[in-house]
Amino acid sequence: MQRYKVFFNDRTLFFTARPDNELVINSDAIYKFDTSNGLKRFTEDFLSKEHLQAAVIYGHSPKEIFKEFRSFFRNIQAAGGMVFNDKKEFIGIYRRSKNDLPKGKLEKGETIEEGAVREVKEECGISNVEILNRITETYHIYFIDETPVLKRTHWFRMYTNDNELTPQTEEDISEIFWVSLSNIKEFMTNTYPSIEEVIIASGILNN
Repeated sequence: MQRYKVFFNDRTLFFTARPDNELVINSDAIYKFDTSNGLKRFTEDFLSKEHLQAAVIYGHSPKEIFKEFRSFFRNIQAAGGMVFNDKKEFIGIYRRSKNDLPKGKLEKGETIEEGAVREVKEECGISNVEILNRITETYHIYFIDETPVLKRTHWFRMYTNDNELTPQTEEDISEIFWVSLSNIKEFMTNTYPSIEEVIIASGILNN
């Protein structure tokens, strides 16, 4: 079943053809798509009411509904990765009091893959990065001044044999470190829901 998930801080908005029992039980608001105006009102209501932790939007074509939803925002493309070494550790960064993964906005004319590699190199201070495969993509909402932004981030599994890591401090990265299998759960206790999504999608928790 086609489904989309959008994060707004620690809150989640789901798009689906029909909500299953688990979604219904765990959601604070549910909207059956009828018109673009109705969708926009529901979206604005969700964003403005912090007590709504999870909401569901459903209808016959989640893809078309989500396309309409995206038109309400300034859309930004970004890319990043989980960068592994030979020990199956991946690079974690500490930015603005949260554990995070290296990522950033694409520059004009860049492919998604080029942007992902460039951002990882810049944020981690490494020179040798290889893309292995695609992991997933995530969406999250934030505001620039009063303008609502929807960022779509493309995530890749990567490899590096560089051991010396240097945080890009101008991007508010205060620490950079290797995350081993034994301390992934500790890393996840202080990260964003979208980053949790990437880690789960990578399959590393099944190792």
